[in-house]
Amino acid sequence: MSSFNAGYGECWLKDERCARIVANALQHFDGERYELHAWCVMPNHVHVVFKPAAGHGLSDILHSWKSFTAKECNKVLGRKGAFWMDEYYDRLIRDEAEWRGKIAYTMNNPSAAGLTDWKWVGSSMAAETAATRTGGTPVSPAFSMELCGGTHVGRTGDIGYFRILSEGSSSAGVRRIEAVTGQDAYQLAAEEARTLAELQGLTKAQPGKVVEKVQSLLKEVKDLKGKAKKGGGADQSKLEAIRKSAETVGDVTVYVAELDGVEATDLLTIKDALGQDSGPSAVVLGSRGDGRALLLVAFTKDLVGRGLHAGKIVGEMARLVGGGGGGKPDVAQAGGKDPQGLPEALKTGVTRIREALQKA
Repeated sequence: MSSFNAGYGECWLKDERCARIVANALQHFDGERYELHAWCVMPNHVHVVFKPAAGHGLSDILHSWKSFTAKECNKVLGRKGAFWMDEYYDRLIRDEAEWRGKIAYTMNNPSAAGLTDWKWVGSSMAAETAATRTGGTPVSPAFSMELCGGTHVGRTGDIGYFRILSEGSSSAGVRRIEAVTGQDAYQLAAEEARTLAELQGLTKAQPGKVVEKVQSLLKEVKDLKGKAKKGGGADQSKLEAIRKSAETVGDVTVYVAELDGVEATDLLTIKDALGQDSGPSAVVLGSRGDGRALLLVAFTKDLVGRGLHAGKIVGEMARLVGGGGGGKPDVAQAGGKDPQGLPEALKTGVTRIREALQKA
């Protein structure tokens, strides 16, 4: 708690509007859903000592406090998003001495943090009378709660179904386990079953073979990425040849290549491989095969900013190969049925790029 008392983290509760909202919420159901023994609203956290009433669980009470106050405080602060930390500390009080200690700790928290005239702290009649019932011990266990993290139970049977979410080191020699229990654990199991069923449907895997199918797909993706890095349908030597034959127009490198048997998707990967080079650049590619021609024109973003438009240029080139096409200013593709016109189409594309750069 020393870090909280030092004022670390968000201190939204230092705003009196937020502190009042939280204080009122803590007291609202006192005597109905719980007996409120003591409470303290600090700038960045809250302490509460209370005893739940029959039929009202600890988690339900906490959810009511946190959901209402988060909504109202965010409203007055003009913000959105999480207001409270997901975790909180709670402790089951087992005897009068511990109970009195928690009351004192809660009431003295502001002065311990160096806060003077702090008004967001209080206790109820329950704190004065509960200790005298049934021989000086509270009728049923009270809870000391800090809205931050941790849970204690009287016996392991209170936990029920237990599902570990994560495990790791929280400090030297200390391991931390995060888990869900009870109904939350059953809900998690149901969600995991639904996710597994969705994965099976998406991957079209056989029952019990989802993992193998996902591993196969991941390998396929890895292979495709490797292919993309190498330039798709062009080997490394071909890429180097394209780079060496590139011409320079002002400060712009223009890559031009006529390829054989390269598909449209591979033209894009070749473009990406060439685009990894630094500086402004234009890529003009053509491919012939199976009685058709494919074209691609692409520009780096700075050239688009100068007014160059790949879609317009590739559209004019496409007419020279008996086809059509177009696309966005930065990248466009086209095709045609006359691969004999490919050399002229590439020449026209480069000419239009030179003209556009001279005007820019």
